[in-house]
Amino acid sequence: MLFRSEFWGYDNSPFLDFLRLHKFQVVTNARANYASTPECISASLNMAYPMPLPKTKIADLAPLNYLCGTIQAAEAPRRLQAAGYRLINLSLFDLCDQPRFYWYQGANQSSLAGLIFDSSAFGHLLNDLSAMTGMLKGRTNLRIFVRLVEIAAESSDAPRFVYAHLMMPHWPLAFNRYGQTLSWGEKPRQVNKENYLEHLLFANQLLTNTVATILAKSKTSPIIIIQGDHGFRLLSGQGGAREKTTILNAYHLPDATPDWSYPGITPVNTFRMVLNRYFGTGYPYLPDRQFDNQDATEKN
Repeated sequence: MLFRSEFWGYDNSPFLDFLRLHKFQVVTNARANYASTPECISASLNMAYPMPLPKTKIADLAPLNYLCGTIQAAEAPRRLQAAGYRLINLSLFDLCDQPRFYWYQGANQSSLAGLIFDSSAFGHLLNDLSAMTGMLKGRTNLRIFVRLVEIAAESSDAPRFVYAHLMMPHWPLAFNRYGQTLSWGEKPRQVNKENYLEHLLFANQLLTNTVATILAKSKTSPIIIIQGDHGFRLLSGQGGAREKTTILNAYHLPDATPDWSYPGITPVNTFRMVLNRYFGTGYPYLPDRQFDNQDATEKN
């Protein structure tokens, strides 16, 4: 997330400066296309806006099933697979022929039974139990960071497309800035600015270490996209609505020149840019738009 100081009283410039020092293009005025995860990921990986959906709770089966289906059959990963890339899926969604890496309530799209389970009393109970300490989802994030470094060091006969979906900063807020696990007594389920900022600071540290290690271990200069799917959605007052879609969007693009991206480019155009520049496709850029289709009950 790209924190704006007028809301947070915190300057995230040191982390952004680290990215720029390592040849990332950090998008100014970066915004997500939607304020909820399934729509954001569908738009990004399909390079297109999904079919308009009615305002509804994210647990409703038909809209979620549609969105998860569009993610599983997403255009950008399929094009990369067709070009000889091996897909590695470290996300909460099924993607092409690769199953999801972890379970998250509201993204269990592998079957109708899975969707029904997520919406059941037992599914909600399991989600609440894992959130009590934040340990299950917190440890999953740590496993993803470890796996990213391992992949960078592994030899491969084929290029790889790695999709990692980190739930940081995100409810349940499992860590403080020092990486110490919050206990149930410290109310990790309480989503407020202070806890969220603590979680972000630890995420910054993990990203800094992981990016530096990937760049050092990679045998060829990698394309790295660090891109939020939405911002913090519980701010009130002036500008709170804008903060829902305020994100971090940064690209490490080998041999790129500054004109490859532009201020305000949104995720729907990310892979249009990448495929056009590295694979010679002719995708036109879509209008960079924001939609708010997020139900108030969905957690940050």
